[in-house]
Amino acid sequence: MHLRTISLPIVLLALAVASASAADVSGKWKGQITGRDGQVRDVMFDLRAEREKLSGNYVGAQGRQVAITDGKLDGNDISFVVTLEFGGNTMKLNYRGMVSGDEIKMKVQREGASRVNELTLKRVP
Repeated sequence: MHLRTISLPIVLLALAVASASAADVSGKWKGQITGRDGQVRDVMFDLRAEREKLSGNYVGAQGRQVAITDGKLDGNDISFVVTLEFGGNTMKLNYRGMVSGDEIKMKVQREGASRVNELTLKRVP
């Protein structure tokens, strides 16, 4: 019984430290990515973090918003998926990156493709 009384506060403290160490990514983030055609495009995300769960939207051209899925936040590691539709075709983009203050360095890969693009997102004040 005595061991259980001591263990509970230790477990609660460990959980508090783990959740406090997760990166603060809630808010708007903007960057640029180079497409296959060599054209540079602006990308923007509106992210919401709740512990290790990440949700939000990809904000595309003309303000079109697409919900992100499978969003995860593990310390400073971040990952999510954006599924875009163009003329009846679906394109699934897998994003993975690392948060460092007001910057996220990301790699994005289209599902089924070998090419990996890199981009840096900056927090929008």
